[in-house]
Amino acid sequence: MFAAALLQAPRHLCRSLFKRVGRRGVFLLILGVGKTCWGISFLVNPPDPSGLQLLTSMCSLRHWSWLWIVAGLVTTSCAFLRIGRDWAGYGAALIPPIVWAIAYLDADVSGEK
Repeated sequence: MFAAALLQAPRHLCRSLFKRVGRRGVFLLILGVGKTCWGISFLVNPPDPSGLQLLTSMCSLRHWSWLWIVAGLVTTSCAFLRIGRDWAGYGAALIPPIVWAIAYLDADVSGEK
C-alpha cells in the first residue's frame, strides 16, 4: 500500500505541474533547464574556444557561461507566468544562441578557426 502511494506521488506531481504550466510552459521549462545546464557545463569544463574569438576578445568563456545560465533561469521562471506575460522567457531563450551564431558567423567570414 505504501509503495503504491510512493509510485503515485511523482506521477501526481508531474500532472499537476503540467496543468499549472501547460504546453508552452513545458517548452519554456525544457529550454530553460537546458540553457542553464549548458552554461554550467561551460563553468565546469570550458570548451575549446575555436570560432569564438569575437567573444573571447571581450571576456573569457567562463564569463559568457553566465549569459547561458541567467538566460536559462529567466526562461525557466517565465514558464510559470500566464500567457502574454511570458514574453521575457522567449526573448531570453533567443539571446545566447544569437550571440553564439554571430560569433561563429564572424569567425567564418574572417577565416578564423
